[in-house]
Amino acid sequence: MDNALREKLFRQLKKADEKLNAAKKLLELRLLDDAVSRAYYAMFHAAKALLDADGLYSKTHSGLLTLFAQHFVKTGIIAKAFFDTLSSAKELRESGDYEAFFSAEAGETKEIVEQAEAFVNECKRILLSRLQDK
Repeated sequence: MDNALREKLFRQLKKADEKLNAAKKLLELRLLDDAVSRAYYAMFHAAKALLDADGLYSKTHSGLLTLFAQHFVKTGIIAKAFFDTLSSAKELRESGDYEAFFSAEAGETKEIVEQAEAFVNECKRILLSRLQDK
């Protein structure tokens, strides 16, 4: 793996960490829709890092989910529960961002943020393991 790709992957993971930290702070402030959004983007960037490492790219969020499911869930590299978390967070993020009458609930948001942290950590574990093997 060349240095440019390594740098890109680490930057994606840094973004994931930044979004996760923002989600936690927004949760504390009870800005729930925004906390869900940042939690989703934390997972998005972590998933994107895994896909990038394998030379897989998507122009859409739905495409990212499809590629992630095909290359990581169906192959058993990552548990389906992580994919379900990513998919649910995407739907909640879209509702929170675009639907006037939607408001995320506190318990649901706390759970999404916690799941996002586990998701990011799992993606990091997989990616770092792959980098050590190369």
